[in-house]
Amino acid sequence: RKLMEGGNYAQARTHLQAAVQGGDGPSACHLGEMTLKGQGGIAASQEQAAKLFQLAQSRGSICFASTP
Repeated sequence: RKLMEGGNYAQARTHLQAAVQGGDGPSACHLGEMTLKGQGGIAASQEQAAKLFQLAQSRGSICFASTP
């Protein structure tokens, strides 16, 4: 989250993707938010963000995306 707050979205994406692969729900929320906003080299996609938010929910995390 610190990388995202510092604006280093590309590096944050790398760490978040690894954490999501490892089963981390909150990381799926953060990656979903980045996907929703098109940050870190990720193309903005509501559909892909929704999939990540649903994945997070299936892992026990509830996501709240902030406004752009």
